[in-house]
Amino acid sequence: MKFDFAGIRPNSVDDAPGVFRDNISLSLGNFIGEYTPYLGNVMAQIVSDFSDYPVENFLLIVAGVSDELERIKKEGKSDSPLADVEGVCSFQLLFIAVATLLTPKDLSAGR
Repeated sequence: MKFDFAGIRPNSVDDAPGVFRDNISLSLGNFIGEYTPYLGNVMAQIVSDFSDYPVENFLLIVAGVSDELERIKKEGKSDSPLADVEGVCSFQLLFIAVATLLTPKDLSAGR
């Protein structure tokens, strides 16, 4: 899953949190579209639990995909296209959480 914040240009500081959330939601949608063929019902279940908060949705995807990768390994499903995937690395979570949760007041104060 890729997040590209380089092109984000909110019209104002007040718009920044919403613009970040929209960008994250777009990235999540791209990931869902790309990996639904491999995850099928698992992805459908993840998406059915989505909320209006992209960071929560990101966490649902990470947990659901991690669980599915673990299941594939435990069941020895070597024919799965995801059999060689080692796991999910979510090092970008801190940045996403901060970018999504900052209030306009925090941004204008330079925090």
